[in-house]
Amino acid sequence: MEVLFCYVIIYLIEAFILWLYCNDLFIPKYTTRRTVLVLSMLYSMLFFLSMLNIYPLNAAAFLLTAFIFIYFLYHTKLSAALFHTGVITIAMGFGEILSLSLFPNFARNFYEARSDINLLIICIFLNKLIYFSIVYILSHLPIASKNKKTTGNRGALVLVPIPLVTFFVMFTLYIIYFTADIPTFLNQMMSVCSILLLVLNLLTWFFFSYAQKRNQDFMELQIRLLRENDTAEYYKMLSLQNESRNILIHNIKGHLYAIATIAEQNHQSEIMDYINNLIQTSSLQTSALLQFCKNDTLNAILCRYKELCKEKEIDLRTDIRDGCIDFMSANDLTALFCNLLDNALESAAGIPDSFIELHIKRQENTPYIILAVQNSCAKDPFDAYGRLLSHKKDRAQHGLGMKSIRRTIENYEGDMQVYYDGDTRTFHAVLRMVGE
Repeated sequence: MEVLFCYVIIYLIEAFILWLYCNDLFIPKYTTRRTVLVLSMLYSMLFFLSMLNIYPLNAAAFLLTAFIFIYFLYHTKLSAALFHTGVITIAMGFGEILSLSLFPNFARNFYEARSDINLLIICIFLNKLIYFSIVYILSHLPIASKNKKTTGNRGALVLVPIPLVTFFVMFTLYIIYFTADIPTFLNQMMSVCSILLLVLNLLTWFFFSYAQKRNQDFMELQIRLLRENDTAEYYKMLSLQNESRNILIHNIKGHLYAIATIAEQNHQSEIMDYINNLIQTSSLQTSALLQFCKNDTLNAILCRYKELCKEKEIDLRTDIRDGCIDFMSANDLTALFCNLLDNALESAAGIPDSFIELHIKRQENTPYIILAVQNSCAKDPFDAYGRLLSHKKDRAQHGLGMKSIRRTIENYEGDMQVYYDGDTRTFHAVLRMVGE
């Protein structure tokens, strides 16, 4: 029973190493919960097959398990999945061969170790430490991370001495076991130390990778904030240009009206007709369609998205009550509405008779501002766990827009609800903020 429990721990560690390796190199397709569940099922099957003690079958099963996990659970090409499956398998085999060649007592006493639980733990966990060290170094080489945008690979290599030091300590325990006559309870403590040392290495890798991911997310959010600030400045400039354009058009109209009066007095009907037609041309009109609201920044944003919607044959409809969003800064307006409308455009693009509706109003007798966006959406964008899916080619950028939206509305003590209406095939985002 103790031997069986030992092998269960070993397979759990192997699965954990594979999961860490893939997370460092690839972008997962599904939630962590689903990924871990599938990995548990695969390694459970692998564990039961190993009980048959058929080495070729075990090797083939390990190959197939690693390939299925890498190819179907992560965003990888077939060639990349096959390559990394080979890397994992070679690392596993090399770890076993190296441990057998460096420590002949391990090979000579392997079957004896099955009845000696302390020897079994020391030997097997030493083997897995070698496997872990190889996989860790390979996954943090700069050339290995080209499939995923990561930072800090050189920093990760600084941790390489940790498994090497652990290897030296475990090897020392192995030598002591064979050369010294020590009490049984010390043997058991040495076995526990072997397990804890390997677990400590795995946890170090896990938390370092987690810290790297958090730092990368923070850096991407900072870059997005800088872009939003630049975009806000652009819309400020665009608003000023629009105001100058309206003044110019107004002045031109005045001149043309004066010319029309002179032409009328001289009975030059042809000139009159020409000038009237000229006044009515679209280039000299302050179109009502370009005046979505009285907020200059938001109006400039909506003018741009009106053109984008026109290009994609999407009907943009708005109902914005005066003064509702004047309490928001230009940067926050840009971050909020650009991300909302970008998501709506992505969802509604390519759908016949698609539309985007934007409504902003103040909730009566409350300090709350209600902002509702409704857009066409061909299918439910939520997965089985309620997570929004994305069609972006760069999967690493998925979710940053929603994070920016939530960050912005939190500045105004707001909250957001999103849902999909399957009957009308529309996606809804309802935001509530406290307006000054």
